[in-house]
Amino acid sequence: MKPVQFKVPAPQDKSIYIQEDVLDKFYPYMHRHEEYQLIWIKEGIGQLLLDDNVHEFQPGDIFLLGTNQAHVFKSFIAGESVRSVSLFFSAKGALSTMATMP
Repeated sequence: MKPVQFKVPAPQDKSIYIQEDVLDKFYPYMHRHEEYQLIWIKEGIGQLLLDDNVHEFQPGDIFLLGTNQAHVFKSFIAGESVRSVSLFFSAKGALSTMATMP
């Protein structure tokens, strides 16, 4: 399955973007994005398909997804709500333009 190139809806002048999702299901398509993603699963159980690997998830799990790493979260129970908090970050944001400290 070819992943969709996804654009994280973050301000372009920021290095870090935090997003909380409370949904009936996760984004349903295998996708990737330039930003790293640190995701905390607050509610929901299922599987994370990550490149060619499968990992089960449950509330309390935390995953760090690499830049342009193909992934999709799939819930085990259809219609059960999911809740997660994601921190997206990139070296191409504001941090990359900061002067180096002496």
